[in-house]
Amino acid sequence: TKTGVPSVGRAPAPNPKTVKYAAGKASFGGGATIEKDGAAAGGKSGNLQLKDSFLQWDKVNGGNKGSRATIDIYYAANEKSKLKLFVNDVDYSFVNTPSTGGTNVYTGHSLLTVPLKAKKINSIKLVGGHGGVNVDYITVSPLP
Repeated sequence: TKTGVPSVGRAPAPNPKTVKYAAGKASFGGGATIEKDGAAAGGKSGNLQLKDSFLQWDKVNGGNKGSRATIDIYYAANEKSKLKLFVNDVDYSFVNTPSTGGTNVYTGHSLLTVPLKAKKINSIKLVGGHGGVNVDYITVSPLP
């Protein structure tokens, strides 16, 4: 067409209950490192290159009643890779993290919807070692 695809309407408003969790504020282990990175939104990134390296955020709020929430991972990756996602010690499988063109090109984001428990008792853990990924931050957005 000459004019392109017609709009389907306005973009939805951002979820006001979305919470951002920076990689620099996560606990880490298994060979993971938190490094200064001027390209990362918070100035630090979590390097999950090694097998069993991990970042973990504790006290993630699931709201008053608990609900399903979308976890969105913002990252950089030189090549296609994947992260293993655990929520409250439950394995939610791998999340694909396609290449962004470099380990400091933070244009990637992958997401998965999972259940969260009520209150600030949830933990989210990302485990690397399945290709190199640098995590900038995650967001948690409760579904209506």
